[in-house]
Amino acid sequence: MTAPAVSEGSGTGPARPDAAGDVRRTLEVTDFLYREAELLDARRFDEWLALFSDDLVYWLPASEVEDPLRSVSIIYDDRPRLAERVQRLQRGTAPSLQPPSRTCHIVGNVRVADDGPDGLLATSRCLVAELRLGREQLYAASVEHQLVDDDDGLRIAAKIVRLSRRDVPLGNLSFVF
Repeated sequence: MTAPAVSEGSGTGPARPDAAGDVRRTLEVTDFLYREAELLDARRFDEWLALFSDDLVYWLPASEVEDPLRSVSIIYDDRPRLAERVQRLQRGTAPSLQPPSRTCHIVGNVRVADDGPDGLLATSRCLVAELRLGREQLYAASVEHQLVDDDDGLRIAAKIVRLSRRDVPLGNLSFVF
């Protein structure tokens, strides 16, 4: 997935509809992303995993290279791998996952960059506060969601999380974005 083009403009003046020109669609997407954050903070990982399509890609790149097959990734999961990650978080039997992280996901700056017959590209910013072992860590990220419509509503086909500090040691990530 490539980053969407940034529109020109000063950023001042009256609010305008995003690139898709559909305020209702933007509100629908924003509500969907808020719901995703709520599920993660409540540790309802099975419900979170159900938000994804069967052919999902969940990627946290470790560099500026836009090809996960040609560069190191922090995470690069398909459905089986992400389901395994969720199971480990739910079981919590690994010492590295004890105690479980408590998180607060804050989602903002939601934009629908492209809405077409094959789905839509939504961009947002995310700040995750993680409390674990008496320490609080903050993780800021730019996020892309490739969303598709199905009979049950929106589904995540791909999620790319570009951490602002992806080029420094992160330690043990014991939660999902």
